Parts: sequence; structure tokens; C-alpha cells
Amino acid sequence: MSQPLVYDSSALIALFDAHPLAYDYWKRADIGKITLVFPALAIADANLPLRASYSAWSVLLWPPSIGVAPLDAGTAIEVGKHAEHDLATTHVIRETRAVRGIVLTSRPHLYAGAAVPVLVL
Repeated sequence: MSQPLVYDSSALIALFDAHPLAYDYWKRADIGKITLVFPALAIADANLPLRASYSAWSVLLWPPSIGVAPLDAGTAIEVGKHAEHDLATTHVIRETRAVRGIVLTSRPHLYAGAAVPVLVL
């Protein structure tokens, strides 16, 4: 797979739960085989039910082929300006388009009409 995978909050929760597919992609990224993107708002949204500590997240975020898409002022303004979904989903859509990636999700209905490729867990 040459396109980056962009994990939404459901995929991040699945990763914490060691879902076989979410974890397999993470392991492949850990050895540099693929690139993963974790949008900051997806991390925040996933952490609402997880309530995980920074140290728990840092284990998942350290491989160099995993990028956290930040929420700087410009991105926050664009996400808010163009939100047709909740903010976390809009951030995932924005980052997926920016990297020409594929959304990894267990909630594909959130991306209906968003014109981004989706891979369902």
C-alpha cells in the first residue's frame, strides 16, 4: 500500500483494543513499510472514551512513519470553516485529502459524500 492510511477516532480506539487490522497496519508502519497519519482531533476524540495518559499514547506515536497531523491555527480555522461533519471527522477528511490517503475507520457512514477513499475495519 503506497497511500498513507489516516486513522480516524474509531480506528485509534480499535488500535488501543489491538484490533487485528488496525494493529497490523501499525506494526507495518513501525518497521517503515507504510505511513500512518493520526489527526490531532481524531486523537482527542478517541481519548474521550479511552481516557488514556500521554505515556500510553506515546507508545503508539513514536515510530517515524507515523505522523500526527497537528491542529495549528490555520488548520483549526479551515476545519471550522468547512465543517460538514463533526470537527474530528472534518479534520480526518482534510488530512486524508492533503496526503492523498485512505481513511481507516469502523464508521464508514461518516464519510458518505466526502469524496475520500475509505478502508473499513
